[in-house]
Amino acid sequence: MLNVKRNGLVFGVMVAGIALLLWAGWHNLRERRLAMRRAQENHIVLQKGEGTGPTEEAGSTDVEKPKLVGKQAPGFTLVTLDGKKVSMSDFKGRPVLVNFWGTYCGPCKVECVNLSRTMPTVMDDRFLDAIEESAVTHAADKHMRMPSGAGHDAQILGLKLPAAMMFVPSIGGISHHFTENTADDDIVLGCQVFADAAARILKSN
Repeated sequence: MLNVKRNGLVFGVMVAGIALLLWAGWHNLRERRLAMRRAQENHIVLQKGEGTGPTEEAGSTDVEKPKLVGKQAPGFTLVTLDGKKVSMSDFKGRPVLVNFWGTYCGPCKVECVNLSRTMPTVMDDRFLDAIEESAVTHAADKHMRMPSGAGHDAQILGLKLPAAMMFVPSIGGISHHFTENTADDDIVLGCQVFADAAARILKSN
């Protein structure tokens, strides 16, 4: 009797698992179809207007791409996520930042926009020389002097006091990402170079 109950329980769990898998597959297919439908509804249509050609749907390969640098932007109308229609003509006479991004991948609606630009800061030559001399001592033929296009604390500190930066290599060249990592040997070597450079700077004062 106990075996019968156990078999019945196992069978019930299996049925529930299979039903859950079928539901998940159906739900995923439904979400994909809805996303495709929304993408088709929200397609961009170029409108005929001043400085533009005939109306064409975006993505057409039959129309030669116009060179719009220095010219008036073509008029277009699109639909926002809340269903509101927005046209370029609504913003006539005002500066407009147009940022196109896709919402056709279901729940993937994360946006990353660069709206901040800062002026570069010149690093202190004496600090840079000390770092380079230390690198020659501890990491010969494994270093290079280079500018950085990223934002760092030294960029801000360098406006008020002497500053410089030193980088150690990331594994695979991956930086500023959650998978970023650095080999232990490179960390130790970087610490040696940094400590020697700091000693050189202090001795020169």
